[in-house]
Amino acid sequence: MGFDELSFTRPDGDRAVRIEFPDSETIESLAVTVVSPGQYQLDESPVFSEYAKYGDVIEADVARDGLLVCRGVVSRSDLRTVRWLATSDFLASAAWEKLKTKVIEVGGNWEQVFGGYLKILACYKALTRALFLTQFREPMLALFQTSSE
Repeated sequence: MGFDELSFTRPDGDRAVRIEFPDSETIESLAVTVVSPGQYQLDESPVFSEYAKYGDVIEADVARDGLLVCRGVVSRSDLRTVRWLATSDFLASAAWEKLKTKVIEVGGNWEQVFGGYLKILACYKALTRALFLTQFREPMLALFQTSSE
């Protein structure tokens, strides 16, 4: 079964596949890039699994119903992850818009789920070179230094 048969278009317009991870009983719909037969790079992080994240390459088998069953992580992304709950005021601010732009500029990614649950994924060294907004620079860098990923 090829990627075109596995993937579907989500309401947001992105192409996605259904993936089951070993540490979760939930099946997630995620955007991926086919790296080679049976290997997929995650173009977004799962919400209910800590097994893999944005940028990781996973190895997966295709079940009869088109579900990808993750067997393992082939290579890990070098990005660090910081997660936090944001206020609606912050999400509506120019500061959040500027932060999202800076994260992409340094080769990272940001994800927002369930309204205000934010994930920032970026290389720590790139983050230290980026000029984040003054009020967020120190707390953000402190979070990245203590992050386990």
